Amino acid sequence: MKSRNLYYVDGHVQVYHGYLAELGKKHVSRQKLCLAGMAEFWVNSPQGLPYFFITAEVNEKMIEMLEEEMCQTSIITNNRILTVALIACHMFG
Repeated sequence: MKSRNLYYVDGHVQVYHGYLAELGKKHVSRQKLCLAGMAEFWVNSPQGLPYFFITAEVNEKMIEMLEEEMCQTSIITNNRILTVALIACHMFG
C-alpha cells in the first residue's frame, strides 16, 4: 500500500553569532561546543521534500515542541482505510 499522507519531522540548530539576544544554548555537534541559537523543526514528505518549518527557541524536548507548536491542529488525511491512531503512530514512529 503506497502511503502519501505521512510526514517526517527533524530538528536543526541555527547558531546565533550576535551579542544582543539572550537565547538558549545547545550542543552543536559540528562545532563540538555549546552555543546560543534557534531551533528549526522541518516537516518533510516521505521522499524528503520539505513542506514547511517552524523556528523556535532551542530546547531539549522535540516531542514537547510537536505537541505545543505543530499538533494544535487535527490530522488531515484523505486516507479512509487507516485509523487516525495508526496514522499518528506512523507520523511519530
